[in-house]
Amino acid sequence: MARDPKQYSRLLVLAGLLPLLLVDVAVGLPTAAFVGGSALLLVAAAGVHVRGGEVRAGAGWLVFAASVALFAVVDVGSDVLYVVALVALLAAGFLLLASERVAERTDETDETEE
Repeated sequence: MARDPKQYSRLLVLAGLLPLLLVDVAVGLPTAAFVGGSALLLVAAAGVHVRGGEVRAGAGWLVFAASVALFAVVDVGSDVLYVVALVALLAAGFLLLASERVAERTDETDETEE
């Protein structure tokens, strides 16, 4: 049975972010700890995809990590340009993840036609 990176990365992100969110709500983590922990989880999810041969999906998770890291660097709500940058990073991450799935389906279609 082949391993499916998207299943492992989703589990990693959910299993990591849920406790992080709960601890943040319960005791109020410093912003750097919350953002840093979240970004590390997203980088780990990217590693799962890259190791599984899904480079574009891994890049998508890295772009999500960059969007989370943006919160540590600037006050995103203070300027419309920061909001635009955040939206652009999130859109790029989603497009990279989607392109991996499209390529995956295209490869499956090519294999069935042969």
